[in-house]
Amino acid sequence: PLAALRELRLDHCGITELDLSTLVGLQRLSLSHNRIESAHLARSGIEALRDLAALDLRNNELKDKKALARTLAKLGKLQSVWIIPNPCYPEDTPKYRRKMSTLRHDIGAQFWFVDGFDVDAHYV
Repeated sequence: PLAALRELRLDHCGITELDLSTLVGLQRLSLSHNRIESAHLARSGIEALRDLAALDLRNNELKDKKALARTLAKLGKLQSVWIIPNPCYPEDTPKYRRKMSTLRHDIGAQFWFVDGFDVDAHYV
């Protein structure tokens, strides 16, 4: 069954919306190079993925920083997240790195790696 699926790659699929709520066993999810917007990600049922440890959201249409932060806050076991580039964070800058470090602490997130770098070692 789909609930037993541990890893899913849906890169380059032209996805705009999806329902992840039945994929409760996912630990790694890659959605890079699609057309997913912040609101659609928030409504995707991603919060049901309690064991999700790695999430790749690069090259989508994520524009709302606050919505993205709320979504990430719901993923308690998330260890790695890839975001750049997206409209909300188009490039890696010192300001972005500080923002990710602050965000991690503000929302009590467990992720340690953002865009391939250790948050505490490279984002402060």
